[in-house]
Amino acid sequence: MSVKINVGNRSLRIGAVPLTQEEFAPFGDVVSNPRPSLLPSKHASGGGSLPYNGTTANQGTAIRYADVSKPQDLLSQAPSSNGRLIMSQFVCEARTLAPASDDASQSEFTVNILERHPFTSQTFAPLASTASKYLVIVAPSLPPSPQDDGLPVPSGEGLPGRGLPDLNGLRAFVATDHQAVTYAAGTWHAPMVALDRHIRGA
Repeated sequence: MSVKINVGNRSLRIGAVPLTQEEFAPFGDVVSNPRPSLLPSKHASGGGSLPYNGTTANQGTAIRYADVSKPQDLLSQAPSSNGRLIMSQFVCEARTLAPASDDASQSEFTVNILERHPFTSQTFAPLASTASKYLVIVAPSLPPSPQDDGLPVPSGEGLPGRGLPDLNGLRAFVATDHQAVTYAAGTWHAPMVALDRHIRGA
């Protein structure tokens, strides 16, 4: 199902900020190593407890940080009866950025589309360090209106429900290739925007 919405000649500019769990929390989860410098061998020699509820795994050769993201599966409420969770792989080419009209030292990316997956969360995880960063663009939902009356949405506590994207609440984050992102079910987001170089991810 696709819905086309006319927003007129609306133009707004937002700045992109570094991706952090605190800033991204209304839209989903950020997955990253909470202590990149802490290796299993260093922990074994130093002893003590691991941070962030970490546990030793794989006979002491790994550190496991559990519950780093909250996947959502609401497909039982979807109108289609054959929905199932899948994992896909993406190869995203770097997008061409335009110079900012008021500052040639800055770049701009034009957002032409927002999408959402109302019945599942969606995680994007870089598989290799092929890109230094990528852009994550999200928006909250507006209250329900006649324009979105036919959109299928699941029911449940904490879900955004019906509602078109609130462009006034549009946010942009710069993620590194050491961060994965999970869009919560129903989160409006732009397609993946690789910066600098192509990026492979699942």
